Amino acid sequence: FRKVTFQNEKYAVIVARNITDRRTAEEALRESETRFRWMAENISDGLMILEKNQVLYLNHQACEILGYPCAQISDMTAFDFAAPHNKFVVNKIIELSMKTRKVPKEMEFWIEQQDGSQRFVNFRLSWHQISDDTARIYIVMTDITARKEREAELEKRVQERTRELDEANKQLKELDKLKSMFVSNVSHELRTPITNIQLYLGLLEQTQDEAKAQRFMNILTMESKRLGN
Repeated sequence: FRKVTFQNEKYAVIVARNITDRRTAEEALRESETRFRWMAENISDGLMILEKNQVLYLNHQACEILGYPCAQISDMTAFDFAAPHNKFVVNKIIELSMKTRKVPKEMEFWIEQQDGSQRFVNFRLSWHQISDDTARIYIVMTDITARKEREAELEKRVQERTRELDEANKQLKELDKLKSMFVSNVSHELRTPITNIQLYLGLLEQTQDEAKAQRFMNILTMESKRLGN
């Protein structure tokens, strides 16, 4: 609405514009944001949205997983969260992402919370290029410490079982060796009397001397007793 004077006459100029489409779009945007916030605040995973290294959005689950107050997280990077033994690897990933302007779709590493406790977290990342020099990164994070600990416990049990099987295998090999030695000794002990018996039976058949025959019989009797023992 505007008042103007033309040829000493006063007029009111009213410009009307149809903004129905704009109002409809604004309402749709507000509804979309409401649905998004409701979803983001009610999922079990953490959600973080970054743009130009600034946190645009952070749900409370992400703060709980990372173990820091939400207000403090806004000034931190992934390198700040990484546990000491993971910092080198995470730093290299960040450097590579900055150079190539690409981020890995998924990462898993140990983080250290503000109180010093450590958690194993799975990060799923997606990259949305808004303009030539602006990208938006969506990060969904899940605390999988319990799963990691179960895997570690399972691996420990597998290693222990493997050691037990190796030890049992060594014992079986030792028993097999002892069995072979036993069979060899028994075979030798059996072969010696039998060989002697066969020898003196042959001599007995060939001799006509009664004294020798009696001596051969005594030897055969002795060797037979050896077999019986």
